[in-house]
Amino acid sequence: MVWGLVVLRFSPDGWLEWLLRPFVLIEPSGGIYFEAPAPDWRFAFLMVFLAAAAFSQWRRWTVAPEQARAIAGLLITFYLWTWISGNGRYFLAGFFLVGPLVVVAYRWLPGTLAFRMSALGLVVAAQAFAVYEFYQPNQWGLVRWYHGPGIPIERSPIRERPAVFLTMTGISYSILVPQFHRQSRWAGMTGQHDLRTDSPVYPAFRALLRDPLPKYLVVPFFPRLMDEAQQPIQEARAVYANALATHGLRMADRPCLLLRSSLTGRPDARDAARPSSGFWFCPLLIVSDSAGIASASSRLSLTDGVFEKIEKACPRYFPSENGLERHYDGVYMRHYPASDSRLYIDENGRVLMKYYRALNPTVIGSSENILEGRFKIDCDKLPGRYQLPWSRE
Repeated sequence: MVWGLVVLRFSPDGWLEWLLRPFVLIEPSGGIYFEAPAPDWRFAFLMVFLAAAAFSQWRRWTVAPEQARAIAGLLITFYLWTWISGNGRYFLAGFFLVGPLVVVAYRWLPGTLAFRMSALGLVVAAQAFAVYEFYQPNQWGLVRWYHGPGIPIERSPIRERPAVFLTMTGISYSILVPQFHRQSRWAGMTGQHDLRTDSPVYPAFRALLRDPLPKYLVVPFFPRLMDEAQQPIQEARAVYANALATHGLRMADRPCLLLRSSLTGRPDARDAARPSSGFWFCPLLIVSDSAGIASASSRLSLTDGVFEKIEKACPRYFPSENGLERHYDGVYMRHYPASDSRLYIDENGRVLMKYYRALNPTVIGSSENILEGRFKIDCDKLPGRYQLPWSRE
C-alpha cells in the first residue's frame, strides 16, 4: 500500500498498523515515533476508557460540547499525524493534550468511584514506569551548552580570515560558523541530504565556487581515519575525492589542517600528539565546471539500469527522484533519505537492500537477474520495519 508519504521512518505500513497506532505506541522499542525507545501508554488508555464508557452508557451518555470537540479534535489530528509522518516532534500539542483528556475520560467509566480511581492510578503507574525505565536526560544532542561555544575549537589563523568552507558531515555542525570570520561562507555537500547537481540551489552553489576566497573541505576526524602525520588515511581520501569529483573539485596537494575540538566543553588537550576529536580543513582546487561532474556522472551511470528496475518495482521505499549515489571500495550505493533505505551493488555484482533499522542487508539477486526482471521485493514491509507482535517470526 502506498500512502503518498514524504518521510516513511515513523509511518505505519498498512491500514491495520495505522488503526492500532494508539496501542503501537506502548511498544518499548526505538523507531516507533522517536529514534529512541519512548513508550507512551496514554493514547491506549484513552481509547480503552472511551470504548468502555460508550459500551456501557451508550443510551444515556452525555458529553459536554467542549469535551466532545477536544476529544474529536485530538483523535482526528492523531490519525492525520500518523498518516502524514508519525514523527513525534510534529505532534507535541497532542502529547500535551492527551493527559488531561485521559482524566476527562476516566470520569465516564462505569463502576464505583474506587474502581475509576484505580483505573486512573493504573494509567499514572504505567506511564511513570515507562518514563523511569527509558528516560535518559541530556542524551539528545551533541553537547551540554553551558557557557561559550557549544563545540569549542582551537585557535588558528584560518579562523581569522574569510574563506569558503564546504562541509562533508553527517550533520551540519553549523554551531562552528560563529567561531570563524563573519565574511566566510559555508555550504554542505553531503549529510542527511546530499547536494545534487539537479537541485534548485545548485546554481547558487556553483556561484559560491566562483568566489575568489580560498576554499576548504571541512570534515570531522576520527583517530581510526588518521595516519601518523595526522592526515586522512587513503581510504578516507578516496571517499572525499569521490564526493568532490561530482562537483568538479579535488583536494589540493597541501596537507589538511587539523583543529582540535571537543564535545565536553573545551578543546581536547589530553593527548597533544594524537587528539581524539576535531575537524580537518583541507584546501580545495576547482578542476573545472564540467570535467569532474562529467566523469563522476559517467562512472555512476553504470548502475542506473539496475537501480532503476528496483525503483520502478518498489517506488514506496526506493523513490527515483530521491536517490543519492556513492561509490567506494568497489561498492555502488544509492541512498534514499526519504525512506531511510539503501541499495547496494557489491564487487561481485550482487544487489542488496537495507532499511536503516535492519541489522544486515538483504540480498535481492544478481545484477543480471535484476535487469531481466527476475526478482521480488515485499514493498509493503522491508526487513527492519516495525512488525505487529503477532507478525513477528
